[in-house]
Amino acid sequence: MATLLTLCTDAVEGVLENAVPSSIIGNSAPTAVLLRNCAQDVGRALERGYKWQALKKSYTFATSDGVTAYDIPEEMRRFINMTIWSDTDNWPLINVSDARYRELVSGIVVSSIRFQYNVGANQINLNPAPGSSSVNIVFDYHTKYFCENASTGTGQDRWLADADVPRLDDNLMVLGIRYRYLARQGLPYDEEKAEFLAALSDLRADDQPLTVIDVGCIPQRLPVNVADGSWII
Repeated sequence: MATLLTLCTDAVEGVLENAVPSSIIGNSAPTAVLLRNCAQDVGRALERGYKWQALKKSYTFATSDGVTAYDIPEEMRRFINMTIWSDTDNWPLINVSDARYRELVSGIVVSSIRFQYNVGANQINLNPAPGSSSVNIVFDYHTKYFCENASTGTGQDRWLADADVPRLDDNLMVLGIRYRYLARQGLPYDEEKAEFLAALSDLRADDQPLTVIDVGCIPQRLPVNVADGSWII
């Protein structure tokens, strides 16, 4: 995996008339500052623009007696739909609308045998309130941390050192930095941008296997709150 310094060097070698900067972070030279900003913009645009498998993570929290609100990870960009499960009970939580959650909290309703949840204020809000027996809740999400510290692997949403490495494709980062650098210098960049967009399209197509959707099957699990057994047919 290439470092930030390598990415920036590869991006402007053969483009700059002057020498390529020997450092990026902490360097106040205009070229170094511009390259750092370009690298930052590329990383953030890429992580926001697509659900990359390299940025997929899982998070688990344990419920506490009477506590209904639980913080989501600070690094989270987006939930991966239909992945919030109770590992303890081996069933999915039921996602409800704002209106339905307000009805559960403020109205007169029959208590559910499964957790229903709504997301607000960067928290997962559960109903009914958990009891004294702790339950492990797990879900998958995409992180906004597009780069990391090379030594510790700690994720970051910004470049902090020349030795930081991206979590996304090296070549894609180089192409993105290059065309942005040219554009901000007022130089022709159409060819470089087209090369970046072509590489982006290819990588998105190859990033993860496609799922097969059988439109002729009957869903095995309906989004209703029913007991798991003792059905009479």
